[in-house]
Amino acid sequence: MGAPVLVTEEETGEGSGAAGLSADGSVSSDLPLPDRRWVAYVEFLYPLALLLISLGVTFMVRAGFGISVASSVAYIASLAFPAFSFGTWSYLVMGLLMLALTLVTRKPRIGVLLSFGVSVVFGVLVDRFSAWVAPWPDGIPIQLLYYAVGITLLTVGIAVFIDTGLPPNPYERFVSDLSRHFGIPFRKVKTVYDLASVATASLLLLLFVRRLVGIGPGTVFAALANGTLIGFWLRLLVRRVSVRSLLFPARYVRPVHALARQVETANK
Repeated sequence: MGAPVLVTEEETGEGSGAAGLSADGSVSSDLPLPDRRWVAYVEFLYPLALLLISLGVTFMVRAGFGISVASSVAYIASLAFPAFSFGTWSYLVMGLLMLALTLVTRKPRIGVLLSFGVSVVFGVLVDRFSAWVAPWPDGIPIQLLYYAVGITLLTVGIAVFIDTGLPPNPYERFVSDLSRHFGIPFRKVKTVYDLASVATASLLLLLFVRRLVGIGPGTVFAALANGTLIGFWLRLLVRRVSVRSLLFPARYVRPVHALARQVETANK
């Protein structure tokens, strides 16, 4: 996150059009309200989001109550075919998704390659963090703590990802691009994808692992709670943090009047 400074819309050169106080203390619709959010730079937020998501997934796996739906296929594949690590399976699965997306939409784009690159970095980080937490103690209370920390880091990281406006992770790109291509609401495509992921992971469990692991009450809770938690963190970010860019400053200057639309979107 960048240096915590207070900025005003006068400094950005963009007014909000909202009412403010004139020099004599009266209300004036011509004066902008100050933007008193903390400033953070997207060049730092994007890697921070990737770090948080990687740590979140690692803690959820370490908890042992069930991994998130988005990572379930890769995790179960790593148990069924341990020649490749969980992190490696993560970017292999995401690579297959990006290939399938390109074949279906017939629109190869640089953003797809960037999303796959993100998945490779994610996979490497997950393997590193997994080795780090492996010797940590077990026990129901501490595992519950691992899960709580994991789902918090995961949902905060996803919210930061969304707030940067940069290319999303492969999972989000796959769902959103298919939604636009077929004209089907995002929620419906996401539901179908999540169900297909759980079905695939369950099939791998039955055929190769033959024990119940990786999918559990934590998976169900994450599926039900992630949307709400991500929305909460996103609303908090929009209200408290002004996202800017060091390389492309004009793209990330957001006047105060844009907050209402962003918060309203986050509530949907």
